[in-house]
Amino acid sequence: MHDANMVTLSEYNQWANKTLLEALKKMPPEELTRPRVSLFKDLCHTLNHMLVIGRIWKGHLQGVDHGYTSRNTQDYPDFPILSAQLQDIDQWYVQWAKETQQNDLQKVISFSYVNGQSGKMMASQMLQHVVMHNSYHRGYIGDFMFQVEGYRAPQMDFSVYCTDVLNSVNV
Repeated sequence: MHDANMVTLSEYNQWANKTLLEALKKMPPEELTRPRVSLFKDLCHTLNHMLVIGRIWKGHLQGVDHGYTSRNTQDYPDFPILSAQLQDIDQWYVQWAKETQQNDLQKVISFSYVNGQSGKMMASQMLQHVVMHNSYHRGYIGDFMFQVEGYRAPQMDFSVYCTDVLNSVNV
């Protein structure tokens, strides 16, 4: 049997990312690539980082080489492709959470960070990391959105998801 909390976390992550991407589609395209004062050069570069991290941890969970030597790439695809790729990786995590047995979530997995340092985490902690990592960067992107006149970041809080989405399904 799967762990309902892990499924909820993965579905929340998927919902929050989709909510953000839908809001970003409404912005002028040049705002998505306009240089920002940030670790990542612009909105799309930040989204690309989220994608790369999702793929890296997917590789760790699968026990396969993810192929990345950095936590981001120099270049990234145009927003529509990047958006679709983010939605694909989010769907992978939802499916993984639904298919993974509770006792397998406690399995400790050894891996290497992109800098070569060794690490060990339980599978459940890896999923939690991906969800929290995306939340962190959605916050940055939300702040960038507020800097564009006439645009506001959507509400993507876990409490909003629980109230608006989960409660509407469970009524």
